[in-house]
Amino acid sequence: PIRSMSIARLELMGALCLVKLMDFIKEAFKTTNIQVNEVHGWLDSEIVLAWLSKPSCQWKTFVANRVQEIHDFFPPSIWKHCPGKENPADKLTRGMTLRELKEDEEYWHGPKWLSKKPDSWPTQLKKQPPPSDAMDEAVELKVRALVICSSNDSVIGNLTERRERFKT
Repeated sequence: PIRSMSIARLELMGALCLVKLMDFIKEAFKTTNIQVNEVHGWLDSEIVLAWLSKPSCQWKTFVANRVQEIHDFFPPSIWKHCPGKENPADKLTRGMTLRELKEDEEYWHGPKWLSKKPDSWPTQLKKQPPPSDAMDEAVELKVRALVICSSNDSVIGNLTERRERFKT
């Protein structure tokens, strides 16, 4: 890229790749006897989760386009927060060697809680305002108002009269 991309935007791109993979797998299951009843997407980025929790129109173009594409595949309700320290996908970014990775059960099978019932899963973040970094991508809303009066009364006359009464 010509200019550098923020980590949050890179994580959003990762979420988009994940969605495409999830959809591919879901479609592949349709050709088997395996029925998919629920889909859960796990992210460790609170910023991306904040972006995905809102309609795409609330974000600037880059984020909005990717959020909309993700929403086209799966609804916002599937996304869950995986605490960063429990995210096996981050092990390589923490200095794990390929030799260590080859033997790492958690990397290949996920955190132990993932194979348990949902009430054993990590507590989800409470709904709160998006982190300030997420709001850097918010669309600036401009409000304009046009008032049209269709009565026979003179609006200017009424306002002038009210102003005069207010002054006294």
